[in-house]
Amino acid sequence: MKKPVLLICLAALTVLALAALAAFVWPGFLLPPSEDGAAPALPPEDGGLQVWFIDVGQGDSTLLSDGTHTVLIDAGDRDHGIKEYSQLHSVCPEDHIDILIITHDHADHTGGLTKILKECTADVIYAPSYDGENLSGMAGLLEEQRRRGAAVVIPEVNETVELGDIRLLLHCMAGAKNENDGCIITRAQYGSTVFLFMADAGTDGELDYLLHSGQTDPDCDVLRVSHHGSDTSTTQKFLNGVKPEYAVISAGKDNQYGLPDAVIVTRLAAAGCNPWITGQFGTILAVSDGTHVSLRTSLAEAPELAECSYIGNKNTHKLHDKECPSVTQMKEGNKVPFNSIEEARSQGYDLCTNCLGGQ
Repeated sequence: MKKPVLLICLAALTVLALAALAAFVWPGFLLPPSEDGAAPALPPEDGGLQVWFIDVGQGDSTLLSDGTHTVLIDAGDRDHGIKEYSQLHSVCPEDHIDILIITHDHADHTGGLTKILKECTADVIYAPSYDGENLSGMAGLLEEQRRRGAAVVIPEVNETVELGDIRLLLHCMAGAKNENDGCIITRAQYGSTVFLFMADAGTDGELDYLLHSGQTDPDCDVLRVSHHGSDTSTTQKFLNGVKPEYAVISAGKDNQYGLPDAVIVTRLAAAGCNPWITGQFGTILAVSDGTHVSLRTSLAEAPELAECSYIGNKNTHKLHDKECPSVTQMKEGNKVPFNSIEEARSQGYDLCTNCLGGQ
């Protein structure tokens, strides 16, 4: 009888060891799979503001929670509604959304709402031009939510909303000529950290935000890049204005549109924030303690700097050889890749005296 008992003990130890290894490699491994067999939701951490950029393929959906309050911005497309609900339910088991923001009525942002609003209640729903043409396709769904007790609100110009320690600014371009520029841009502040969600705003919408959002300091820690990384937005002027430390792009893997556009990826890298892309890294979690922000994902390592010969420090404006010891001491968010000294000099960088001789 001793041999079977020994075998059972060894089998149990093996299972435990494999589970521990899986938990180390992939923090979401021990969660049950979602109904559609997709990867489990990325689990919440303790404390602070947590922002999930949910991997909904070629769509857009972001969930914010401080452990007490929940904000959902858009809901991806219809095919990803179950996956999105799985993430939301893991964060908020009571299936309640304090604020739902529908940025504009495009199917890759609203298709999952049918599933979400079937399972969840919402206190307030913000939507642009509710009675106008922009959300005509959502009218029936929004009316149903009003009957269930939700307040459906067209945000005022630069409307601010306090939700616990989360401060939201909702900005819509007045007189926009299309739905993308007329979408709701959301700025979320937690402590001194700022998240900026650009929805599908084009160059006009971005410029309008810089000029008319009322922000004396438009800098942000995390930029949710507009329009899935399309070249219709994310201009150099806009990046110079908001100065993001991190950039996140919601775009499906191998999507038919070829997004994100290579020009935008290069422009972001030159600004010192290589983008985190959901199609490459899966659902991405950003955590703020009110002072600092960190990002992680369940599927892969953080984005690496593009191939380059030199690294600039965007805080000190010093250029270093990529092998310089100073580079290893830089914060990732401060690293700017350059292929030539001339390119760096044209952007105002001075040369490191140790590795480049100050030449």
